[in-house]
Order: sequence, then C-alpha cells, then structure tokens
Amino acid sequence: MSNLNNQDNKILREEAARLRSNGMVDSVNVSGMKIEYWRVGEGTNAWVFIHGNSSCKEVFFQQLNLLKSENISLIAIDLPGHGCSDNAVSPKQHYTIPGYAKIVGKVMRALGFESYGVLGWSLGGNIAMEMAGQGLPVTSMMIMGAPPVGPGIENVEKAFLPSSLEATGKADLTDNELNDFIRAIYGTLAPIPAALALTAKRTHGMAREIMIGHWMSGESGHIQTETIAQWRHPIAVIHGENDPFVALDYLNQAHWKNLWGDKVHVINSVGHAPFVENPSMFNKLLMDFINATL
Repeated sequence: MSNLNNQDNKILREEAARLRSNGMVDSVNVSGMKIEYWRVGEGTNAWVFIHGNSSCKEVFFQQLNLLKSENISLIAIDLPGHGCSDNAVSPKQHYTIPGYAKIVGKVMRALGFESYGVLGWSLGGNIAMEMAGQGLPVTSMMIMGAPPVGPGIENVEKAFLPSSLEATGKADLTDNELNDFIRAIYGTLAPIPAALALTAKRTHGMAREIMIGHWMSGESGHIQTETIAQWRHPIAVIHGENDPFVALDYLNQAHWKNLWGDKVHVINSVGHAPFVENPSMFNKLLMDFINATL
C-alpha cells in the first residue's frame, strides 16, 4: 500500500481513526486498485471531498465530523498512492490530474451516485476542474488553494507566488524537505495531527513526480481557464489570506462564468488550508454554498 513499514502503516491507520468521530470507512475496487473512502450520511445528494498532494481523506476531519444533514452524503476519498488507498497499478496513467479525475468519477459511480458536488483542495481543486472539463456529472464545486492553470506552463508564474519549495513534484524527499512541506501546506494549523504528517511520508513519491511532470508538459488534460469560463454550474472559490503558494490577484482576474457570490471568498489570517485552519468560518461558507446549490 505505501512507503511505510508494517508498524508505521499500523500507526497511520490508528492515527487516522483518531481523526474520525463520525461516519464509516470502507473501500471500493476501481481500475484494479482498492480506493478507501470515509462516508458520513446516507442522503441521495452527495459531495465528494478531494485532498491535496501528499495528503489524505482525514484532512477533512473538521468537515465530516461536524457537518450533518439528512439530505446529504459527504464522501472523502484517498487518491491512489495516498492515505490508505493502493498505489497506482499504472502510475503514468493514474498519477495524473486527468487520471485522478477519472478515478474519482468511477468511485462515485461505484457508490451509486449519478451526480454530485465536489470540494477540492489544492491538487484536489485542479482535479475538480478537470472533472468538469471531462463532462463528469459534477453539479457544483468549491475549490481552495487551486488556481485554474494548465495543462502546460502558461500562466504558472502568474498563478503561483515565488517559492523555493520543490517538494510538490519531487519523488524522494529528505526528512527536512518533508517537514518543510508539511508546515507549508498546513499553514497555521497547530499542532499538525500525526495522521497528516504520516500520510505525507506514506505518499508514493512517484505520485508527486509524475503528476507535476505530466501537467506541466501539457500532454493531456482540459485547459482549466477555458473550463471555468464556460462551465455553467456554480463554483465557489475560497482563499486563505496568507496562502504562500497561490496568487489572489490571479484568482480575482480569472474569467469565472458562474462564481458564487461574484467574488473570491478570502478567509483572513490563514494559509493554504483554510478548512482546517479556520473550520468555523469555512464550514459556514461551505454549508451556505451547499444549501444554495441543492
């Protein structure tokens, strides 16, 4: 399953379970891989939560533990090569944004949902936009830490702030690089739960390297600036004021066809992961958006 030894895998599962006080965990087999998911609720309206690079489904513990509705199913998944899901059967296919998008769609079909909303953080937000571009049955999406960019290098310098952090696309990380990466992506969250630190170590390094290399090559995928300018369904964009990676000016200047509230919603005094850094404010925005789009 992972880069961890058996004992560390056991600890990862135990620490991940500590973050879940609601719902149930199960898995489905998709494209020859076991994909693990955490589900809360049995409603016919579904929202799927997609984590970021080197993270896992439990990163959304402040949402799935706290948000309840009889009408909604909240489903967070571990992407291939992440968390408690299997590593990719075909890394060059599955560890790409288009590949991840197809896997998420297959998981939701396997769970019996014909349509659903998508919440995507960082890499998960870019996967959400790719799902829309592929024509998957996404009815609305909320993204954070994910500027519409690529495939290819056009607009990359405008979309992202200057950063020396290379870990996002590096297969093998030193302990120092891994620790710097973890601190950067989780911003003001303190302490960082052990499960989130362990899952960064667990992540299949090829998943980082292949995903970044493929997307920057422009080899395949839907042009995200075109997707958001043409997609008719509502998109909510949430931004942490102190996000060290994403340029707010780029988000504000993007041509969103149906931007919820006609603005990018900025949460003050947080970084790249506003949903865990300020869950009370984030959860209110999320539930307002879900209720407005049901």
